[in-house]
Amino acid sequence: MSPPLCPHLTLHCFLGSSRCRLVLLGARHRPMSTFIAAESRLVLDDSVVARPFEPAAVSSKPSIVNAKDFLLQSPRGVYTTARSVNSYAIMDLSAHLARLATSLQGMQLPFESADAAPAEATPPVSKTLGLMRNPEHNSTWIAPVIRQSMAHYYRLVRDSGESNLGEAKITALITYSPAGKIEIRSHCEKLPQLSLSSCRVAVYGMPRKTASVKDSQWVLDRAHLESSKAPGVHEVLLIDSQNNIYEGLSSNFAVLKKDSSGTIVLQTAPLTTVLPGTVLKMITGVCASLGIPVVYEFPNVRDRHEWLSAFISSTSRGALCVSSIDFPDER
Repeated sequence: MSPPLCPHLTLHCFLGSSRCRLVLLGARHRPMSTFIAAESRLVLDDSVVARPFEPAAVSSKPSIVNAKDFLLQSPRGVYTTARSVNSYAIMDLSAHLARLATSLQGMQLPFESADAAPAEATPPVSKTLGLMRNPEHNSTWIAPVIRQSMAHYYRLVRDSGESNLGEAKITALITYSPAGKIEIRSHCEKLPQLSLSSCRVAVYGMPRKTASVKDSQWVLDRAHLESSKAPGVHEVLLIDSQNNIYEGLSSNFAVLKKDSSGTIVLQTAPLTTVLPGTVLKMITGVCASLGIPVVYEFPNVRDRHEWLSAFISSTSRGALCVSSIDFPDER
């Protein structure tokens, strides 16, 4: 185990003669006493998208499963996880819509494979699929499904007697159903609020093969890494044979260090090798406004003595400081 990397969540740095303060901290609320969640769904094919959108086509219902089980119980597809802001808006919705489009562009659906039967080669979803793979058009169909799941969720929260609506975690999924239709599904539950001010992480596990595609299969593939975490370990960081750290199972990873000139920089993996999250995007934007350079190079285990601070970031965590890192193979 390495020594603590960050004693607190506030970074003080000096930029020329001016002092700046970067706070990496997520909001906290009182937890709900009971589990509440909602799901919504829209079934699409070319005949549906050829007509003006009809809100009544979106169905919703209370959900008895959490976001993870929602993905595991749905047909395989591409997904994104977002969070609400002030209970009703979604943080960086356009980025999530773009992620769904990009992920769908990189995923081959069953009927698109070379082994597909002739009868399956041209299903009635070709136009629909093209719209879903275009971030300029997919919002017409995805956004209403997300809104419906949020509206249903907050209605359930109010009906339960909760006075604090809190923030929501939204998981949007685009999948190809066994019925041969494109389905947009959305799940909404309370955004987890961590009581941690810092966390312990462990380094093991190979990087994902296709990082740019947020495939729901990854939820199943990473299960063995999650189950093998030692007690007290909050996240697993993926690493290659050269000791380069890529990302966490469900987070991005970044460090603060001084470059060769003594300038404090933020270092995180090249964006083409990981799935960059919306929170990381916000952090790099803050760094740009503060004049802190961002270096898109792999943090390497061998250089950990140079790190001033390290943190993981995700929708549910915000930016969470790393207090210690476990290296099971004594790297």
